[in-house]
Amino acid sequence: MRLFAKIFLCATLVLSIAVLLSGYLLIAISYKDSLDRETEHALSQHQYDRFSVQSALISNADRLKGLEHPDAEMLRSFADRLGGGCMFFSKGGAVLYSSLPDDMDTEVFSRADESSVAHEIWRRGDTGYLLVCSIMAQGDSSFYLCSAVDISPLIRQKSQLESSFEMVYFITIGFGVLLMLLLSAFLTRPIIRLTQATAQMAKGKYDKRLREGRSDEIGVLSD
Repeated sequence: MRLFAKIFLCATLVLSIAVLLSGYLLIAISYKDSLDRETEHALSQHQYDRFSVQSALISNADRLKGLEHPDAEMLRSFADRLGGGCMFFSKGGAVLYSSLPDDMDTEVFSRADESSVAHEIWRRGDTGYLLVCSIMAQGDSSFYLCSAVDISPLIRQKSQLESSFEMVYFITIGFGVLLMLLLSAFLTRPIIRLTQATAQMAKGKYDKRLREGRSDEIGVLSD
């Protein structure tokens, strides 16, 4: 393989990997920071939701006597108090009421207990929710409250950033390849001429002189 091709291929490979890794790393860090902020917001929202539901449970304490969990009508009234989407699960994991998409399947409640709150991301295509779940109890009743924050805009924004980066990536690589072609030609042309002159000298033609007009190492070698 000629020196020109080696320099060109190596430079193209290094440029492609560097641009690709830096771009996706930047997008990943930006997405993670945004997701961390959404998680903090979701946890704060869940505490507010717990307070609202607990207040409603206390107000309906008489209706809850002897019940394992509130009925669907009562849970619907609880959901109306909350600022976002929510789900209610029985202690056995059955969905009691949900204002979220019907195809949402999650077992986030299985990681929540009396002393901790569990959260996870549910995603399908460009639709996603950040789910936060904890146990609610009042008298004989206990169930899981799962609050949901819609992060679909964040997911779509990430997809748009990736699409924009792909366009910028190919434009950058295109200009980089053109620049490397010129640079490789600039570096290898005097070396090729020097190689040709050396071959002539090996045949006994010592009158062959190179005038590169350069002040670098190649120019010194030519003289």
